[in-house]
Amino acid sequence: MVGNREFRAHTSVLAARSPEFHDKLLCPEAEKDMPRVIEAVDDVEPAIFEMLLHYVYTESLPKCQDKGRYDVAVMQHLMVAAVKYKMDKLKLMCEEELCHKIDMDSIKTMFAMANEHNCKQLKAACDSFCDDFTQVLVYVGDSQIPSQVPDSQPAYESKVAFTPLHVSDVEAQVVAEVAARLATTKKNKNPGKRIWP
Repeated sequence: MVGNREFRAHTSVLAARSPEFHDKLLCPEAEKDMPRVIEAVDDVEPAIFEMLLHYVYTESLPKCQDKGRYDVAVMQHLMVAAVKYKMDKLKLMCEEELCHKIDMDSIKTMFAMANEHNCKQLKAACDSFCDDFTQVLVYVGDSQIPSQVPDSQPAYESKVAFTPLHVSDVEAQVVAEVAARLATTKKNKNPGKRIWP
């Protein structure tokens, strides 16, 4: 049961695709030739679990109606489910989709997810976005950055907020200075250094 929906699937297929399902369905206690039941899944939405099952049977994501790209939240939830059920290939597919969704509104949560779930591809895409995006503001004490971001990560990852700017010449100079500090901090890889007052 997922939410209020019951899903039926073949034990052998689930076990072959996911080590987590394998352990639950083919454990020594399971009776041979008897239907296996997985306990209620409370932390995955039914729609997300349905996408996961689609992948289990097809090794692909279901067709997307939104010009070929999925909603950010959908891909984030599906990636978390892929991590939970140890489905590495699905995780990589979700990462690839998320790499196309990085923007000023999502960059902070993308960084957090990349760090928390060891998503190297997504992390590299976030780094590239920061390198290419020069209109940046730095501010201290952002409570939206999750505590899971490791101390070893460059300071700019947990201190950067991105915003569209319509700047005067003076403001442009300040922004250029901030961008230069970010680049220097990233190059030095010194997480303990404060990059803004």
